[in-house]
Amino acid sequence: MLSKRLMLSLMYLLEDFSRFLTPERKRLLEVIKNSKPNSIRELSQLLKRDYKNVNVDTNMLAGIGFVELRKDKNRIRPRVIYDEIEVKIHVSGSKDRKIPA
Repeated sequence: MLSKRLMLSLMYLLEDFSRFLTPERKRLLEVIKNSKPNSIRELSQLLKRDYKNVNVDTNMLAGIGFVELRKDKNRIRPRVIYDEIEVKIHVSGSKDRKIPA
């Protein structure tokens, strides 16, 4: 059984992640993956969102590796190279420890 403190920590971690990966950012990932826009400006037009906000979201997602930004002439092409993004939590050394019943 997980301790109350660990459960709260996990709950806050998942809550923070879901706040970070908003529905608009999930949609942004889907549009990049499916439409392969030639620039962030084109992406903002496809999303019907303000360029500045799309640029901020795209760079934020690129910062954690969800989006790849490729320079091409005078523009930056956003790319999503994944079909899925899976979050795993690995607990180092857990195989060596006995968990009390």
